[in-house]
Amino acid sequence: MSARIPPRRLARQTGRAALSLLLCASMLLPIQRTHASDLELSGETGLGYDTNPAQSHRSRDLAFARLALGAAQTLGLKTSDLSFALEGWYRDYEADNDSYRLSLGSSWSRSTERDLGLIRVSVSGVLYRDALVPADERDEAALALRYDRILGARDTLGLSAEVRWLAYRNPSEPWSGRPGSGSGRWDSNGRGRGTGRQGSGRPTARLEQRRDDRLSTLALDAAHDWSPTVSTRITLAHARNESPVALESYDRDGIGLLARIALGQKWLVEAGLGWSRCDYDHAQRRLSREDEQRSAALAIRRQLGARELYCSLDWVDSDSTLDDRSFRQGVTQCGLAWSF
Repeated sequence: MSARIPPRRLARQTGRAALSLLLCASMLLPIQRTHASDLELSGETGLGYDTNPAQSHRSRDLAFARLALGAAQTLGLKTSDLSFALEGWYRDYEADNDSYRLSLGSSWSRSTERDLGLIRVSVSGVLYRDALVPADERDEAALALRYDRILGARDTLGLSAEVRWLAYRNPSEPWSGRPGSGSGRWDSNGRGRGTGRQGSGRPTARLEQRRDDRLSTLALDAAHDWSPTVSTRITLAHARNESPVALESYDRDGIGLLARIALGQKWLVEAGLGWSRCDYDHAQRRLSREDEQRSAALAIRRQLGARELYCSLDWVDSDSTLDDRSFRQGVTQCGLAWSF
C-alpha cells in the first residue's frame, strides 16, 4: 500500500514539475526573434544562500534554488501600445519551505509631447504562496499609473502611483509575517512610545485574524546619464497601508539610489543603497511600531549573446525599537538569465 502524499506537498511537486518542463522547453528553443512577432520570452535560474529568509530576530539560514519564467506580448495600436505579460518565479528552499509567485498583467502606453513623454496605465493580479511564512500568503490586485518625461539629453524624470489590494489567505496574529510584507523593497518594524525601548514586539492581543489591506504608493525618480557607460537613478517614495487590523496599518517613507556602470560591451555592474522609515499606527496600550531600515545591493552581469551570467549580493539591516522585531539579512545568488 503506497503512502498518501499530503496536499500541500503534492501541490508544490506539481508546480515544480510544470516549471521544470517549461524551463527545459524554453532552453531548447532557438535564441532568435522573428520580426513578425512581438512575443518576448524570458527566464532565469540560479542557486543562492539566504541568511534570514523569514526576516526574523532569530535568523535561520537556508540555501535555495530559484526559477523564474516570463512571457510578454505587445500589440501596436494606431497611436498607442497594449501589452500583456505573464510572469512567475519559484523558490525551492531546503526542506518544505518553498514559495512561489505568479502574476498576470496588462498595460496601455502612449507617447506624449512629441515623444518626450510616456504615460502608462497598468493592471495586474498576483498569487503568492509561502510555506516558510504562511502569514504572508496572499492574493493581490493592483492598478498603477506612471509618467516618464525626458528633460534633456541626459536626464529623465518619472512619477508613479499605485494602489494594491492585498487579500491575505491565512488568519494570523498581528506582526506575524515579514516586516512590511507586501510593501515591496521597503520593509518595516516598530516602537513602543512613552515606555522606552521594548523587550518584546508582540502585541497584547494574540488573536488570529484575517485581513484585506490596501497599500497605496507614490514615487518620484530621476535618472541621469553621466556618460555613455555610467548612469544613476534616485527614487523617493511614500506608502500608506490601510488594514482592518489596526496594528498592521503604517506609513513608510524611503529613498533609494542605483548606479549602473558598463565595462566594455559585455560586463555590467549595478550597485544600490536604500533607506526607509516605517511608522505603524497607535494601537492598544499606546503600542506602536517604528523601524529604520538600511539596505545595499551589488550585482555583476556578463552578456553571452541572448544569455546572461550574473551574481548578486543583497544586504538588509532593520533596526526596530522593539528588540525582537529587528533583523539582519544577506542573500547571495548566482545564475543564468536569458531572453528571446
